[in-house]
Amino acid sequence: MPSPLRNLCAMPLLALILLALSGCASMQTAEPPLIARKPKPTTLPAAISQIDLKPSTATLSRGQEWLQNTEKLLPGATQR
Repeated sequence: MPSPLRNLCAMPLLALILLALSGCASMQTAEPPLIARKPKPTTLPAAISQIDLKPSTATLSRGQEWLQNTEKLLPGATQR
């Protein structure tokens, strides 16, 4: 004959087991870790994609002029 104490302990234990099993069964699939996910490219805003790039030849030629002028001036400068 089963004792009433044994039934009293078995019921909460059975309830906990059922809760644990039902929780595992209803878990949704988790997202893959960040390392495994491939990044998705985002589109550029219209303001950026419509920028007209100016050629930099004028700026480069001014830089070359400055460099040549500086090289001409340096031999005449005294060292400290």
